[in-house]
Amino acid sequence: MSYSMVKVRSHTDSELYYPEIQNIVKNKKAPIEMDIIEKVAKEWVDDICERFKQKTKELGKVYRESGLPKGAEITGDKKETLFHVIKHRLTTYCKIKRLGVKGNREQGFIFEDYLGDYNITLGQKKFVVRISNEPLHVLTRTSGREGFSCEEVYNGYWTGPFHDIALRNPTVYLLDDDGNFYGRLNVRWTGNPKESDIGIDPNIYPMTYKYQDARNMLMGDRRMLHLVLFTLFASNGYGWYNTETTPYIYRGHSDTTPSGHVRLPFRGLFHSDNEDIQNYVGELLQMEFLKLN
Repeated sequence: MSYSMVKVRSHTDSELYYPEIQNIVKNKKAPIEMDIIEKVAKEWVDDICERFKQKTKELGKVYRESGLPKGAEITGDKKETLFHVIKHRLTTYCKIKRLGVKGNREQGFIFEDYLGDYNITLGQKKFVVRISNEPLHVLTRTSGREGFSCEEVYNGYWTGPFHDIALRNPTVYLLDDDGNFYGRLNVRWTGNPKESDIGIDPNIYPMTYKYQDARNMLMGDRRMLHLVLFTLFASNGYGWYNTETTPYIYRGHSDTTPSGHVRLPFRGLFHSDNEDIQNYVGELLQMEFLKLN
């Protein structure tokens, strides 16, 4: 039997595509120029909104609210919200990147080494895990896709993906070898903002029987994605806790709690809910399961 997790593609921060932002990072002693931040934020938001419209059209879901034959749009107040989200993300990026390696354990920046695509082999089962906090990736984790979610762009907790973008929280996609979508799982930074840890949501979406059955066929067990992610993060010391609560109030809904707009309590490897996978994490780490270079 073969067991491996091989990183096959790394993710590049979207901020690296904007030289104006990189210049702000380099000029550490100069004030952060908010006019440049706002200019880049507007340009980036226009790009995100156009690609969101095209992506949701490709995905094919029909929304009565959009007035489009297929797909959805980010307009009006939602586009204004996205502008403030991106402005916050860019400003935080400049502040933390100016710290150099000291900022690597702060908030959503702890995910940087993990972003990318991984080929997973667990015996006879093979699948792909994609971890990204790129805005379009996060916004289309539910909007445009089959099944219901309260955080779709026209539903009550639409602010959730927007807040994750601001916080640099990634969404994990579960794919087969051909790139077909089998589900998504949210991960978020939690604990101390200066020495942050990682929390994993309990449920994979969509939660329809069709998708649950397909995931079981792909992975062999419904908890396999949690096992893989805990193993990945635990290899660098993350996730080894009982419970950790976010210092921020999450402006959306997470299945860690019954209500929205609250601080999120995450359950780590030492929590009784994760006893079923804790020992397997240790075994996979001893087997040199991870191959990240």
